[in-house]
Amino acid sequence: MVSVGQHENIEILSYSEVEEISGYVGSFKAKIRKKARYVNEDLCTGCGLCQEKCPTKNIPSEFDAGVGTRKAIYIPFAQAVPRIPVIDTEHCLHFTKGKCGACQKLCPTGAIDYEQEDQILELDVGTIIVSTGFDLFDATRAPEYGYGRLDNVITGLEFERMVNSSGPTAGKVLLKDGREPRSVAILH
Repeated sequence: MVSVGQHENIEILSYSEVEEISGYVGSFKAKIRKKARYVNEDLCTGCGLCQEKCPTKNIPSEFDAGVGTRKAIYIPFAQAVPRIPVIDTEHCLHFTKGKCGACQKLCPTGAIDYEQEDQILELDVGTIIVSTGFDLFDATRAPEYGYGRLDNVITGLEFERMVNSSGPTAGKVLLKDGREPRSVAILH
């Protein structure tokens, strides 16, 4: 990701969505919605002070499959390129209650911008790479395994985040009550 981020012919538009494509091979027009992250990318240094001081915590982390938590202002994952946080307006006290503003007050570069709005970018591009991604399997659709009903039944992704040394449990497999299991069964 760092190599891509530093490549002179590649522009990363993180936190963005393609809205429309027109044209033909070698000459496409792409309309892209760059979503407001409420952090000015040109001013942010990625220091992390805003995240450290944010009082809103214990929001289930999407990256950690809900096993770990994050704050209302966060960088989606440790190796994210660019290293610019985003404010979750559904949980941020400034947006939900009109209070707080700790991140804006404490940001040493003045990068927090509560007035930021989505931008529509229109780009001329020669090539489009389609990355299809995937959808996670909803484990509750297989009730015979007890996911969502039994405390210590987890998905493969939740297990992967637990055993990762930089994950929410620092590489330890833990039960809901915080103990380590005596044994683990993996069903395929």
